[in-house]
Amino acid sequence: MARGKGRLSDALVKQQSQTKHNVSLKRKMENRDIHYSKDSKKKKFEKKEIPKTVEELPPVDERKVFIPFQYNDRILIIGDGDFSYSLSVIKLNLIKSANLITTSFDSYEELIEKYGKELIDNNLNELKELGVTKIYHNIDGCKLNESLGISVGNKRVGNKSGKTIEILGGLTVNNIIFNFPHVGQHIKDVNRNIIKNQQLVANIMKSCMEFYSILKKQRDATGIIDEKKDFNRYNKDEYEEYGEHVEENETDDNSTKPILNNNNLNDTEVITITLFEGEPYDSWKIKKIAKDSIKYCVQRSGVLEWRFYKDYHHRRTAGLGETNKQSQTRRARIYKFEKFLQSNSKSKKNRVVDSDDEE
Repeated sequence: MARGKGRLSDALVKQQSQTKHNVSLKRKMENRDIHYSKDSKKKKFEKKEIPKTVEELPPVDERKVFIPFQYNDRILIIGDGDFSYSLSVIKLNLIKSANLITTSFDSYEELIEKYGKELIDNNLNELKELGVTKIYHNIDGCKLNESLGISVGNKRVGNKSGKTIEILGGLTVNNIIFNFPHVGQHIKDVNRNIIKNQQLVANIMKSCMEFYSILKKQRDATGIIDEKKDFNRYNKDEYEEYGEHVEENETDDNSTKPILNNNNLNDTEVITITLFEGEPYDSWKIKKIAKDSIKYCVQRSGVLEWRFYKDYHHRRTAGLGETNKQSQTRRARIYKFEKFLQSNSKSKKNRVVDSDDEE
């Protein structure tokens, strides 16, 4: 009799567990906005309400806006479409004009066909008026070195550092930014679409690493260990032209001397990518791609505050005009990747921080 009761009790527990599982599964299937972590043992449900208009959005607190670079960084923006993101960060004075290299995947003629001559010419002319001189077309994020025209060189032609300096304005770039990479092929099969975009992101990251590798080899060949630490080689005017942020420091004898704003020296060889939140973008598993393809991890991430970048208009990869949905009502996240260091992986100082979680 005892055995029979035990079996009956086990069967009852199993039935209750199965019923609970069925209720949970039905709950998930009925609500498409529910997101949960597949990797966690305990499922977490979070229903996200997406505003339909800009007016429904809460006001922007500019003090908490996540900006993935600092003023003294030297950044390369790839795939900027109509160049409105580059124009926005310059007009907001987030980066020095001489420190910005901005590019488009399309040729000038293709940009005009996609977005119109008036818009493209206005953006390009305004960038130039604001001091941005490094503007390039036909730059493939998957083939940065080849499309930019830089290489290590050989004994016969030298290290080609001179050509690189002419193209980039120096031998140091410490942040490569790509907003919303997408193959743009209108692939209807969801799984194939995800795989193609995963391959794209992996190729972009590998290309960025090859780009950084060439710059490092050229710096080593020319004896420049770190342009930022090599400040004494240049006077104030020369160094400002070289692309670093120099400030005036008042001394006791009323004279002035240039000092380097170097509060971001640790951010070297960073790759920054922005993606929309939700499916199918969550299934790209961008963090895993970074870890598997180039051994990078997320240094920090934060929500993209569209309204802060007032002049920035997200454009479709393959079509004309803006995306079908209003950009400012779509949640997007900026991921700032850096090289993964095993020795520092458990350090609180190097942990991943989401800016929208901060106080």
